[in-house]
Amino acid sequence: MAKNWMELNLSKDEEEIVRQGAALYKTIYLDTIDNVFVIARAVKIVHERHYSSGIKGGFTAALVQYGFTSRDGGPMNKAIISHLKQLLENEAKVRTWWDTVPPRVKRDWLSAKAVYTNWKRSLKPKDPDAPRKPTPLQEERATNVILQEQLHATQERLKTADGGNLFDLEHTGAEKIGEIIVAAWRQQPSRIETLIRTLNAELKELRARIKAARPLGGLPGRRTRHGKVVKS
Repeated sequence: MAKNWMELNLSKDEEEIVRQGAALYKTIYLDTIDNVFVIARAVKIVHERHYSSGIKGGFTAALVQYGFTSRDGGPMNKAIISHLKQLLENEAKVRTWWDTVPPRVKRDWLSAKAVYTNWKRSLKPKDPDAPRKPTPLQEERATNVILQEQLHATQERLKTADGGNLFDLEHTGAEKIGEIIVAAWRQQPSRIETLIRTLNAELKELRARIKAARPLGGLPGRRTRHGKVVKS
């Protein structure tokens, strides 16, 4: 036994729960919310035994000696201890809420911090007058409208002095458009460089909009990034 070991006089059952909780706490992924509550109970046991023992020494130190350490070997974060305490005190309510969480979302929320944060967020009253978040399809349609407006504005800017167009953006190939612009601005390379920077910036923004407007895997009836087509 270590020289500075704090003897908390845990019962056999308590010892088992504490050891199990410490092992779970150090795992990379918790399979179910049950494991979150196992950790919470283990931490509670150590806290109660440490408090009643009268032993000098920090509570986090008592946790460390039983294996509740962060991934860098340091003591357990105090915020996590607080989250576990509040989750355990409201276990029935948390579990009822957890049953309403979609399975695909649960996989990303299996940690004390994530469960606590999202549970607390669910308790905030919802404003009935607040605008509803648009669906991915609505967002994509809105993006398409913006792009059409930008296309029209660009075509207007490309009109020649006599009212004609240098080229038709919808029917002229990208390489041909580039050749026409370079020929027109051959004596002004700085304008070409500015155009390239502008196009790169616009392309980056466009990709960000499309990514935000489309759900992971693509919309129904569209080819996904994995190459599969999902029927509408």
